Amino acid sequence: MVTARPIPTPALPPNAALPDYGGRSLLNLMASIAGGLGAGPMPWPDCALLARERVAAARAVVLVVADGLGTYLVEGGETPWLAAHRAGTLTSVFPATTAAAVGTLLTGLPPRAHGLTGWHVLLPEAGGVVAVLPWKRRGEERGLEEQGVALAGHLHPRPLAARLAVPVHLLLPADIAHSPFSRAFAGPARIHPFERLPEAVERAAALARAGRALVHLYWPEVDRLAHEHGRAAAPVRAAAAALDRALARLHEALTGSGALLVVTADHGLVATDAGHTVRIDRDPEAAAMLRLPLSGEPRAAVCHLRPGAGGDFDAWAAERLAGRALCVPGETVLAAGWYGPGPGTHPRLAERAGDRMLLACGPWAVRDRVPGEEEGRVQRGVHGGLAPEEMHVPLALAGGE
Repeated sequence: MVTARPIPTPALPPNAALPDYGGRSLLNLMASIAGGLGAGPMPWPDCALLARERVAAARAVVLVVADGLGTYLVEGGETPWLAAHRAGTLTSVFPATTAAAVGTLLTGLPPRAHGLTGWHVLLPEAGGVVAVLPWKRRGEERGLEEQGVALAGHLHPRPLAARLAVPVHLLLPADIAHSPFSRAFAGPARIHPFERLPEAVERAAALARAGRALVHLYWPEVDRLAHEHGRAAAPVRAAAAALDRALARLHEALTGSGALLVVTADHGLVATDAGHTVRIDRDPEAAAMLRLPLSGEPRAAVCHLRPGAGGDFDAWAAERLAGRALCVPGETVLAAGWYGPGPGTHPRLAERAGDRMLLACGPWAVRDRVPGEEEGRVQRGVHGGLAPEEMHVPLALAGGE
């Protein structure tokens, strides 16, 4: 009899917050919404903060996803509507980043099943490491769709809209509304581009009042500003306050309609700066052990190693990254369930999880650069890891009675 080799429990950064797939994560939120809108039972628990019966009783559901709106932005007195209607706190999925979380919000599946393991994903069949949201290979300005590489043929999305018993409307900023990613993951949902948030709010209210439907509005401004200025800088707080005022108007417009308003975020951010960035490509010893550029996230950097380099890489990380990042085998991350529960595992997940993950600690981030990529500005806010600031997101509920 062959005994399976035990997989060790991964080391965690201090104060780590793991995704709570038992009932308080974005995955569970979508289980409640999907179950209430006719998708049938899901293989993981409904959200502990939103019963599917409340969803089923609503005339329509309006789901607002504010990219980058960590819980710390709704606890400072500048977002009174969110504070008054906050039902509690959810966790993001892992990694706590838009590609993985929006993948879950648009499919109802955990990253383990939809296979999106970060902003950058290893797709050998598409030519290497790919930024999945803009659908470009690293270091290339020209998009893959322009080169005849179809996103749907490589990511194989399973849109939640195809499994619901109601129409789905997806309201997206005009610059991404009809991107390859948006089109593929929307499925049969109708896409509505918008330029400004007030326009989106007005359109969402009209769609919800028109009949039973899921109206999904995505707003990226908080995240954009937080990357540039820092997670809670004045422009970020101003954007959160503007969102709060828009939500109050949306709630008022929905009053009496029987629609349920659900507000959450895909992730929060942690503060960082140039002095807390590890550039792994500038270390010749480490670079020599990598066979591909990094994938994943700066806070959860996936390393694809040359054959036989694992031991030397572990030793390098232990010496050079102490206090900055933990080096965790990819198989250990998979076994720990951070990418979500089963059943169902994406057939390429193990490959995409890589040989090692560098899990950032404190304010640190791990990056590299490939030819064709600009050095760019230093981001003052980052996400993707397990810090509470990036993992915890608010859930606000209103209406539906």
